[in-house]
Amino acid sequence: AYGEFRQGGEHRGTFVQVEPRMSMTAANADRWLYVTPGMEGTVAMSIAYVLMAEHGNEIDSAAANALTGGGGAAVLAAFAPESVTGATGVSAERIRELATELAEHNRSLVLGGGSAAAHTNGQFNMSAIYSLNWLVGNIGREGGVLFNPGSPMPELAGADAGASFQEWETLAQEMHDGNVNVLLVHGANPAYGLPDSVDFAGAMERVGKVVSFSSFMDETTAKADLVLPDQVYLESWGDDVPEPGPGYQTITFQQPVVYPFQSGTRAFGDVVLEVAQSLGINLPWATMKDALQATAQRLQAFGRGSVSSGSFDAFWNAILQRGGWWDITARTATPAPTPPRLPTERLAPTIDGPTGGETFNLLPFSSISLGDVKGANLPWLQATPDPLTTAAWHTWAEINPQVARDMDIKEGDVLELEGPGGRSIKVLAYPHPAA
Repeated sequence: AYGEFRQGGEHRGTFVQVEPRMSMTAANADRWLYVTPGMEGTVAMSIAYVLMAEHGNEIDSAAANALTGGGGAAVLAAFAPESVTGATGVSAERIRELATELAEHNRSLVLGGGSAAAHTNGQFNMSAIYSLNWLVGNIGREGGVLFNPGSPMPELAGADAGASFQEWETLAQEMHDGNVNVLLVHGANPAYGLPDSVDFAGAMERVGKVVSFSSFMDETTAKADLVLPDQVYLESWGDDVPEPGPGYQTITFQQPVVYPFQSGTRAFGDVVLEVAQSLGINLPWATMKDALQATAQRLQAFGRGSVSSGSFDAFWNAILQRGGWWDITARTATPAPTPPRLPTERLAPTIDGPTGGETFNLLPFSSISLGDVKGANLPWLQATPDPLTTAAWHTWAEINPQVARDMDIKEGDVLELEGPGGRSIKVLAYPHPAA
């Protein structure tokens, strides 16, 4: 879809990226606007102000009234472009330019996430960014924000939102207190991924039995009492309801594409099913493949969607060939929610640590090759050069070239970055003209 959006011709879309770092997305955009870290929401609020104050006839007036309680642009006076340019790093001219483009194009879409959502004011940032979609009238329409229908099978409800940090802290405390007898860990490495303040690794030592299903020896697995190595996804059966979805009902199916490389591995789902049987729990499936075929039989009984066949074997083979089942006519009937009230005052992020000319904002970002580091054990991923810097194998810090010269820092120098509490990491310096 992004490729079609960028192919050219009279319908070629314009793409503007607003973020503090030149990422791959920023490098591929028509324009990249630098913004002070954590101030993305203030830029969005300033755009909202301009839309209401200068483009009132081109936006959704009902949405504008709902977002401001009927007060209009006057309620958002604190976000006038001239008053926020110093805090955001984005000029008033650029803010007005963006607002004009959003107002004049009938297919304008505003997306937010990443580092903007990760600051202490992340909720403020996301609310401000997505409110712009209300103003330009693209909620619940093609080319805009579409709401997804429920799963065709309630028990396959889609991706879990994940536990909050507080829930992880609560679990770790229960483990510390000796209230957890058995801990099963699958598809996660909490001993590595959680902050040291949680002390998950220490809490594991107070658990009666820790079982890891990792396919390699990660930090959590190294502390486990029992390791039952899982097969990798290319060797396993599975299903999923994609999140976010495409706007209509979808269930995807995953099948093995290679034989298990190691004879001692077993799929996590098959292990759970066998344990259930050993406990006397009568389930209708002996293997994960059986469970998936039961799901496919129910989909076949619907008599609708991307695959239809009177023969189950033909239906099963068809959904495996296509990678899943979907029904483009099954869309949500739930009306769009009421626009939320926008804040009337700026909310800046809270940045820990000292301030002044000798300090810097540390802006972490995901590696294109390693992602969320689940593949960090694979040497070929570690050796994959970053597309923008060509850095490989080591963690690096991008730093402005003029600052690097002033501090006598050269490419490849080892830097020690110290944060609040005295914690530090060592990285290689990379003077970057986009920093």
